[in-house]
Amino acid sequence: MKAGGAELKRLILGLRLVRSLKIDENHTLLLWAAVCGFLGALATLGLKYAMGLMLHLFTGSSGGFVAAFTSIPPWQRLVVPVIGASCCGIILQLGKTYSNKSGADYMEAITLGDGIVRVRSTILRSVAAMFAIAGGESIGREGPLVQMAALASSAWGRLRHLPPARLRVMVACGAASGLAAAYHSPLGGAFFVAEIVIGSIAMETLGPLLIASTVSALTVQSIEGFDPLYLFPKFSLSSASDILAYAIAGVAMGLASVLWMKMLDSSKPLFARLKLPLWGRLALGGLLIGLLAMRHPEVCGNGKSLVQEVLADNLALSALAMMLVLKVVATCISFGSGAIGGVFTPSLLIGATLGYILALCLNFAHMSIVPSEMALISMGAFLAAAANAPATAILMIFEMSMQYNVVLPLMVSTVIAYATARSISHKSLYSNSIKHGARGVLDRPMAEIQVADMMHKDPPCLRPQATFKDVAKAFLKSPRQEIWLRSANRFHGCIQLSEVGPFLADAEFAETVLASDIATENVPTLSAKAPLPDAFKTFANSPLSRLPVMNEQGEMIGEVTRADVFLTISELTRRG
Repeated sequence: MKAGGAELKRLILGLRLVRSLKIDENHTLLLWAAVCGFLGALATLGLKYAMGLMLHLFTGSSGGFVAAFTSIPPWQRLVVPVIGASCCGIILQLGKTYSNKSGADYMEAITLGDGIVRVRSTILRSVAAMFAIAGGESIGREGPLVQMAALASSAWGRLRHLPPARLRVMVACGAASGLAAAYHSPLGGAFFVAEIVIGSIAMETLGPLLIASTVSALTVQSIEGFDPLYLFPKFSLSSASDILAYAIAGVAMGLASVLWMKMLDSSKPLFARLKLPLWGRLALGGLLIGLLAMRHPEVCGNGKSLVQEVLADNLALSALAMMLVLKVVATCISFGSGAIGGVFTPSLLIGATLGYILALCLNFAHMSIVPSEMALISMGAFLAAAANAPATAILMIFEMSMQYNVVLPLMVSTVIAYATARSISHKSLYSNSIKHGARGVLDRPMAEIQVADMMHKDPPCLRPQATFKDVAKAFLKSPRQEIWLRSANRFHGCIQLSEVGPFLADAEFAETVLASDIATENVPTLSAKAPLPDAFKTFANSPLSRLPVMNEQGEMIGEVTRADVFLTISELTRRG
């Protein structure tokens, strides 16, 4: 008896702490976001390691792409891209043949779908991407890396039986964690998803994104090191007149980004006109990349090492100009032929190279601009204009270089570049992913969305005869404001955390109390078939943070939270 009393006292102490901290599902969401960040980091590290093994298999080198392809003879530079691209095409072709479900891109799963990222199609596409990227295609690794991180988070959310609105947040957290892991940029990863994918920088979503990306970046950098992604000597803004040069760069990068997006868009129709099967288009693309690589191996890979060369001021003007042309052509070939990957890093390289060349031109006009510094600023401006994301560009360039002095010129250049590009075209690098894809629950009209679409199944419940000790354990196991009383699917009311206060002062008295003694029986309920507007009205007239859901027989089958209703309405408003 004494042992039981001591246990009850400990439970009461924990319950007091939970009541004072007011822990609820919003805090739990942050915990799940941290889990998504860790899972995303593991998924990213695993895929990066697998890509490294594939590159070693193709070239016998474990270094960067440019170094690996430089180390092999010209005939092998021709053959490897063809093999990699052909394998990529065959895998994608087989995936279409044997899978009747289309897999949502992580952007589609967040913006259009229900937050479900298909396992089979994602793994197939990731394996295909491994062959294409390791084979030297001029595309970035961030696409499959972020997709795998999103898959891990989607799987976690589905295991937790989260409704669509919450599951979308988990997928968004996975995407943010993947980008943060790939670029060592926790702020940039979070704002990328908020600004580009979700389209809203609101704390309801930005908070979990920041938690996920921070956990992911810490996990990856504890293994790979905490050095910035690009090493850069101290950035110095020598005079206010330099701002004029960065403003000019903003205009130039805005115009260049529009041309860049048009080139990418036109590359796919060019390959489509050939009427070749998917594997044939990819094989042809690999052959063209191989022909370029025979003489210029620097066209292979995403261009990360080349960005470092530009920022380190290691390349002559003629080499820069040649590299710019070749990289643009190679990336258009890779993208147009259908290779799986991203154009994020190639876009950074193009922006950096254009900025370096622009600085040299401005210096002929008696401006004293450090070319490598202009390259760093232009890299961000070009990204802001191409991706339609100035805030993301500012944060990512700052985090990738760890140079605080870049912030002021970056703000000037990125905003001008963004405004310039938007005055010509509203398209971005990610327009197609955001606007196309499979529709889900959240793409229905509001009146057609039912409570069952937002419902949490199997919520924590107690029998009316449960003791106060059971009540305390339930509140501590599942941080929430209400616990339901149910027996044989019949609903008996709820116990509110705010109402257990009188029993926390006297453990002996609490030991005599049953759950039914402190339950509130007059609780509004929701029908599983009730439309979303009815659920909103019911919550508007109730102080509870969640309500029970009933089927046609009057049996309790789940619950819906106020947060999920409001999150769903917010998403419908954004999409409308």
